[in-house]
Amino acid sequence: MVKIAITIDVEGYQRAGKDKYKCVEKTIPKLISLFNQSNIKITWFIVHDRWDTITKKFPFFIDKMDKNGELGCHVHFMDKKNKYNIAYDFQKELIGDATKFLRNKGFDIASFRGGAYFFNQDTLKVLEELNYLVDSSVIPGYYALHASNGIIKRKFVNFFPNKNINGIEINHKNNSNLSPYYLSKQNYNKKGNSKILEIPLVVNPILNIDIGCFSRFLSLPISLISAINDFSIIDRLIKRKYSDSYIVLNSHPINFYNNLDIKLKKLNNFIKEYKKRKVEFSTLREIYDDYQKRKI
Repeated sequence: MVKIAITIDVEGYQRAGKDKYKCVEKTIPKLISLFNQSNIKITWFIVHDRWDTITKKFPFFIDKMDKNGELGCHVHFMDKKNKYNIAYDFQKELIGDATKFLRNKGFDIASFRGGAYFFNQDTLKVLEELNYLVDSSVIPGYYALHASNGIIKRKFVNFFPNKNINGIEINHKNNSNLSPYYLSKQNYNKKGNSKILEIPLVVNPILNIDIGCFSRFLSLPISLISAINDFSIIDRLIKRKYSDSYIVLNSHPINFYNNLDIKLKKLNNFIKEYKKRKVEFSTLREIYDDYQKRKI
């Protein structure tokens, strides 16, 4: 059976300044209501870091999300000066603080996503130390340079990257794993024997080049908004049995903010249509459990 995991990174929109939480206040209650009425479970990635603390701003939303879905942890690796810091100790501090806060509230936190989709070997090490089960930060074939002011300098594939930036490099361009895989402790873009199952976000592969030492996997990420606007995108993926029948879609509150009612109607139609086709909507934790069964 095909399984679709809808994931929402629950965070404010930083460029809105003092109004950054308006998108959360406006969209999240209606999204919760729609998912409850549709009787589907999704994964909500709750941001809790130096940049944003949804956990403290909207505890009543968090409780409602947990009752009919999965709560995951979402962290942006920025310090008090809004500068990126990806040192192991800082990652451990931020992910540790967020995980402790959520687990102390009684939430079963097993899934993680890095802010701006950042992930490296130190992130993997921290997740193993904190007994996580799942990461869903990787977009196979994706490459971006994120400046500390939040601006994406360059995205998708870059053959000649300029690493002299005031920010971070999100480098999944050598990753062509469309299916879930256990991360390698030496190279997170490769399969290995770590304890963390990577469940990649869905992409639309456009080119796979492998000529001697020159190898690049090019892809375009597929958002939840794109999928509900054009069902043929998911139809094509299902037709070729994409990703072992696991399809992970992502969105943010700001993506639903404008024309909210129209987008909610499209999302509702999307859920109804794929339910008719016997597609199952699952959380990432449920996909993890299903993956274990398939391995046996």
